[in-house]
Amino acid sequence: MLLFKIIRGDKTDNINPAVKGYGGKKYSELMSRMISDGVDFQNTFRYGVDFNRVIAPVLIRYFTPDEVEKMRFIFTGINLIPHALVIPKQIEPGYLQLALNPLKVNLKL
Repeated sequence: MLLFKIIRGDKTDNINPAVKGYGGKKYSELMSRMISDGVDFQNTFRYGVDFNRVIAPVLIRYFTPDEVEKMRFIFTGINLIPHALVIPKQIEPGYLQLALNPLKVNLKL
């Protein structure tokens, strides 16, 4: 499904195809070639992998560098990799109350 989306797009998700004119027949031929070449679909084309390190080396054998770059752009947009979030610095309630005292704001501690 991921490979399909990054090559052919998805109208329901408003994802334009990376490769124009890549219909069902051409896509089926690509799948046959990839299977006969021994591509590991399960571990290559999945969310959460590094596109440049895992997916691009496979795709570059079948597509132009320009097309692979468009696929990387689509993958980055649809890939739900959890990004590292920085936890905001916390203020201890006592210090916060001291800062708020001049404003006559009382925290219910």
